[in-house]
Amino acid sequence: MENSCLLLGLMLVASVTPVSAAAQPGIIESLLLATHQRPWLWGVYVFTVGLPAILFISFMWPDKRFGPPDEQYYYKKSDDDQPDDPESSKLTESKDIHGKTGRAAPRRRDTHGKQRKSDLDLKELWYLNKKRMWGPLVLLEGLMVIITACSLSLCASDICQEEVARLKERERLLKSQVQNQELLLHRLHLLNQPGNTDQHQASVDQSQDTQYIDCSQLFRSGSKSSGFYFIRPQGSPAAVKVYCDMSEGGGWTVIQKRISGTEMFNRSWAEYKDGFGDMDAELGEFWLGNDNLYYITAQGNYSLRINLEDFDGNQRYAEYKNFKVADEKDQYRLSFGDYVGTAGDALSGGNQVGVSDWASHQGIQFSTYDQDNDNYNGNCAQEDKGGWWFNKCHSANLNGLYYPDGHYSAVTDNGVVWYTWRGWWYSLKTSVMMLRPIDFKIDLIDDPNALQRT
Repeated sequence: MENSCLLLGLMLVASVTPVSAAAQPGIIESLLLATHQRPWLWGVYVFTVGLPAILFISFMWPDKRFGPPDEQYYYKKSDDDQPDDPESSKLTESKDIHGKTGRAAPRRRDTHGKQRKSDLDLKELWYLNKKRMWGPLVLLEGLMVIITACSLSLCASDICQEEVARLKERERLLKSQVQNQELLLHRLHLLNQPGNTDQHQASVDQSQDTQYIDCSQLFRSGSKSSGFYFIRPQGSPAAVKVYCDMSEGGGWTVIQKRISGTEMFNRSWAEYKDGFGDMDAELGEFWLGNDNLYYITAQGNYSLRINLEDFDGNQRYAEYKNFKVADEKDQYRLSFGDYVGTAGDALSGGNQVGVSDWASHQGIQFSTYDQDNDNYNGNCAQEDKGGWWFNKCHSANLNGLYYPDGHYSAVTDNGVVWYTWRGWWYSLKTSVMMLRPIDFKIDLIDDPNALQRT
């Protein structure tokens, strides 16, 4: 027993003492950390420490009944009629079965001070029992130590894996931020060089920013300010300059913007294919391009969000899940899923009897004034002054003619129209269409509303 206690003590000292300044924490620190992560381990540790202590006290602590024969309070257990107090046994006389007083109870030693043979047998038996107890007790203590070590090992392994994963993610974010900062410094350096041109700057940007497929990846990498960036969607032959809106949760790739009427949207098929407009000023109007819409939406499931505003300052929005645009072979056919929002479901024709059949944009091909793919006998794009997914013709046309006063009068409903909100004869002041992956999630530590636009 003494050897086992010494062994356990050495193990405790060795586990508490680190081998170097960079070593892992000892058993005490590990115990506290493990119990902080999993409070139920307190029961394991109490059981591990308490049970051997109880067994030690129960089996090894000497008392009057089980002490060794050479101690003062030893007596024969077989003397059932002998009192527990040896001093009183000197003065008490035993009685035989007939009630007669006999001589005093036998003493532990005879007159010559020698132990009796029965006492020697009991002593040997006591030591034998003591040795027999050592084996099970040491085995039990060993099992408790193994259980504790295993629990610590498992907890430490889980904690280490979580910490490694967290540090790797942090490292990835820091690397992305460093790359963005280096790219920004490089751009500023080029801008300060004499003879710099926009074309040279664009070529540098296209050669640098090809690692992100949309604005949501830029947002995750640490770019939290709205502005122009370069992305390269999967399948795109070159990098694409886009405006990223980092409000509304961040990560939105803007595909259309109309805010002032400075840009004409009655364009040809080739112009809508490649995109057009002012891609340098934040307040510029533009169409990103049908090819780019196809490349972006072919990457996965995207949501389309449409922000609208009238000339009275009222704002509404419409959002559609699973927004997709087909390639040019299918004439950029439109498809979309469930609607949520406050502006009404105009893309589905408002779900009104007599309107949805001819006005719904679900499954409709794109049309321009020089390429008619609508279901109308005439040419909707030519009449309504803009390229769009026309049926016969529309309940929404955000690429129509811009009227500066809202209400308008014309031969056809050719304004910037969202029928389910302001009807066919009101042209909206602002229209912004933007895409973001459906599974995009923003971290709670990010607060995009507090970020100022660049």
